[in-house]
Amino acid sequence: MKNMLLSVIVITMTAMLTGCWDFERLRDRMIITGLAIAEHEEGYRIGIEYLAFSGGSTSQQEGSAGQQTKVAQEEIVHPSIEIPLHFVQTKIIGDPFYANLHILVIGREQAKKGIDNIISHFLRDPDMRRTTQVIVSAGDPIELLMMQEVGNSFVSKYLESMIEHTEHSGRVITSDIGDISRSIHEGKVFFVPLVEEKGDKKNSEVTGTAVFKEGKYIDSLSHDESLLVAVLSRSIDHASLYMSCPKTAKGSVALDVIKNKPDLKPKIEGDKLIINGMVELEAYLSEYTCGDGKVKNKIPLKSLEKEFEEEFLELIQKRVPVMLHRTQSDLLELSSKLEKENPEQWKKIGDSFESYLKNANIHPSVNFEIKLKGTET
Repeated sequence: MKNMLLSVIVITMTAMLTGCWDFERLRDRMIITGLAIAEHEEGYRIGIEYLAFSGGSTSQQEGSAGQQTKVAQEEIVHPSIEIPLHFVQTKIIGDPFYANLHILVIGREQAKKGIDNIISHFLRDPDMRRTTQVIVSAGDPIELLMMQEVGNSFVSKYLESMIEHTEHSGRVITSDIGDISRSIHEGKVFFVPLVEEKGDKKNSEVTGTAVFKEGKYIDSLSHDESLLVAVLSRSIDHASLYMSCPKTAKGSVALDVIKNKPDLKPKIEGDKLIINGMVELEAYLSEYTCGDGKVKNKIPLKSLEKEFEEEFLELIQKRVPVMLHRTQSDLLELSSKLEKENPEQWKKIGDSFESYLKNANIHPSVNFEIKLKGTET
């Protein structure tokens, strides 16, 4: 009797558990793939790119091969980012889902006012902290998100891929939401790709790197300046370097940087910031069109290493002091090094450290190790 009763209970419970009682249809979700935020009087202008499964009032639509994305936008004068987001979401059918957010585009004018509140809002979502690329748009960020890119229904994905390719060459520095939040909290400078839409409204390009201090956009770096900052202040595993052929200047030499080791040593002498130390770079020879285009033995490689060391040092000495003076910002994270290695001196000049950036002298030791692919031992 007990076995029979137990069997009835098990069968009844199994039948009850096989049903899906809390499912949610895909068409009832708003899968957000891109988000643009622009300055608007005392509030924000919001644009949302989302995957459309059903209707909704939108201002733009594009799609291909059965996929469809739309861009909805809203203008709300309100100091909080939550209200504009809420209003734009009411234009769309479905609950917002941010796990597939590829890109967060912030307009340059809004970036100048500050992005602390924006970053704080999206930091709440753990899926976005390390997966969402943040960029600054030189023009209208919503128009950038509505760009009619041929053959790509997701403009956000196109922008994300473009940033990745540019970063791979070392010509731009990126930061995700988590990096930005930590930098703002610690009072450090941080960097975000700067993107500009081309005149045909079908393409865009990465024009440089936006520099932020205290959560506000203050300046931008060119591609060459971005490369220098990256090589001198952080570890990288990819970048491209070029120079004309030594002596003749006919043809070119290109390197693919695979490793770097920066170790700058700042110190204060009088009213000057002196930057010594060293930077080591390991690279593959990716292009050589000098002479007959052949590197026959190690002697040309040693010669190339010396040429690159001299040219790179010259570039550092020419561009770095100008960048530091122009931005009045600790682009190379020198303050933390000085505080750690010379705490007594830091106690005296810490509060006025940025004033020394106007008069910087840099002369690090530069060492290149160039390899031919396939010759590693």
